[in-house]
Amino acid sequence: MSDNGSSDNVDQSGTSGTGGDTKEKNDTKTPIHEGGQHKNDPKHSEIVMFESGKKHVVQLKDLFTNKTVLMKGAPGVGKTFQTKMFMTNWAKGNSNQHIKALVTFDFTELNTKKDEEKSMKSLLDDFFRKKNVAVSNDDKKKTCFILDGLEKCELPLDFVKNKEVKDLKEAASMDVLLTNLIKGNLLPDAHIWIISQPKGVDKIPSEYINKTVQCQGKN
Repeated sequence: MSDNGSSDNVDQSGTSGTGGDTKEKNDTKTPIHEGGQHKNDPKHSEIVMFESGKKHVVQLKDLFTNKTVLMKGAPGVGKTFQTKMFMTNWAKGNSNQHIKALVTFDFTELNTKKDEEKSMKSLLDDFFRKKNVAVSNDDKKKTCFILDGLEKCELPLDFVKNKEVKDLKEAASMDVLLTNLIKGNLLPDAHIWIISQPKGVDKIPSEYINKTVQCQGKN
């Protein structure tokens, strides 16, 4: 996705596995919590984090004050709605304009690539080519990766034994690419938004998560 302020780009390059609905601009202030099975309209969800026992609502425009954000929430609570809102507002130029491209993957899709070896450069080039979007090498360094469905991940995510990769042109397995991306060895200026049901959050060591938020229904 290129940074041109067009909402049409949400369908082109920001929606693999998450859809591309566009919503009203004023929905940027929709918040996120974690709870049981969400039975209400996902629009009535919010993003929150807890500090010193107090709940704070996190606006989408303030989500990326850190490199790696983990958002957890029960099935149907509104996680997908929140990611769509984030992508739509970014594409319209309303928020997070320090991010120059969005790359979205569902872990079920990444599971199918577990036996492949390719470079991060090749992975990004393939993604943008399929979306018919041109992104400069400089803008790729400021990409936001949205990785959805961590609970469905079948990759080992071996943060201990996987080799270190810093070269974007070095070919490696999908597992090695992901662990090096999350560690910050690959694309250290990129942002990463990992989305998971509660049962999947332990797949990534907490030391590699800079901020944890919850998606939940509004009280």
